[in-house]
Amino acid sequence: MTKTQTLQRLELLYLVLQFCTTEQEKGKRPVFTTGERIAINQERGSKYEYLSFLAGEISENQMRTTEVSVSLDQQIEKCLKNIIDQEWKGYPQSNFLEHLKIN
Repeated sequence: MTKTQTLQRLELLYLVLQFCTTEQEKGKRPVFTTGERIAINQERGSKYEYLSFLAGEISENQMRTTEVSVSLDQQIEKCLKNIIDQEWKGYPQSNFLEHLKIN
């Protein structure tokens, strides 16, 4: 995975977690369970470690390679579709939707 792909994956994971939180704040059913959120955050941590490796801050054997399950990844894609359909913009620090418009 390239640095750009890693950054885009990190933005996607952050975006779906934001959306889940926002839905809960509205009193709606959470998009992800607590365990699923943990799995998403574990993958995020793994991706940040990869970026640290690319920057020369850690060695390869210090990196985790954690990814969400196929079924959770499908749920993330479904959540992204809902985000796009609802034209939800996320918090200001998220630029993921702008990346989608470019592609």
